[in-house]
Amino acid sequence: MKGELRVLEDNNTWELTNLPSGKKPIGWRWIYKVKCKADGTIDKYKVRLVIKGYNQLEGINYYESFSLVAKTVTSTSDSCMFVMNTDECFMVLMVYVDDILLVGNSEEHIKAVKLHLDREFTIKDLGLLKYFLGIEIARSNAGIFISQRKHVRDIVHYMKLQDAHKVASPLQVDWQSYDSNSPLLDDPLYRRLIRRLLYLNFTKPDLTYIVHHLSEFMQHPTVNYWNVAVHVVKYLNGTTTHGIFYASDASLQLQGFCDAD
Repeated sequence: MKGELRVLEDNNTWELTNLPSGKKPIGWRWIYKVKCKADGTIDKYKVRLVIKGYNQLEGINYYESFSLVAKTVTSTSDSCMFVMNTDECFMVLMVYVDDILLVGNSEEHIKAVKLHLDREFTIKDLGLLKYFLGIEIARSNAGIFISQRKHVRDIVHYMKLQDAHKVASPLQVDWQSYDSNSPLLDDPLYRRLIRRLLYLNFTKPDLTYIVHHLSEFMQHPTVNYWNVAVHVVKYLNGTTTHGIFYASDASLQLQGFCDAD
């Protein structure tokens, strides 16, 4: 907590001022979080000082970027991706809360950006990317492999299907014959499950078709489509370690395949 306060003060996060007459300050609180590694073990303990934005009154600093209660269609937000494309290098910097991802084709420019950020904000360099927003990255001389093993395991445990029978395909043979007019499922669990499955599209393109089809019924889910979603989770239970491999000697030409039947 002392370290967090020191960083906030060093970065001039706030400015001390007198409280205007008749006004009440918005409260604050400490948020504690355990950050885990890709294998689920504890990486480190994190603490963050946050403002209780939900106590704001509409019309009073309501549309400031720090507001947690402003509507998304009217509130402003900071940019989260910055791109530099010159004759010398190509570099992308992405920001998610207090995590930064920096990629590029010039070690010299990457080092310069990190030095500049450290001077301005005091950052901690974690080295080569291994885990970011639930995506695990593994490197070797053969290439780069990305997967979402932890996210997949979390979904399987969330559905309590870790001991269920594993299936070889994300699609049931007769799923298209299901009647969309089957009994409605009055359970928010369907929507929560589909949202989690949609996030797997980054590393599991084999789920893209069926999950996007299931997402069409998020407002009015049926029992039949719930069973299809459960089947997808059973498939995930047997393909936890599957992902996408980018070979170092692969051609940069994009190829696509389609089964016309």
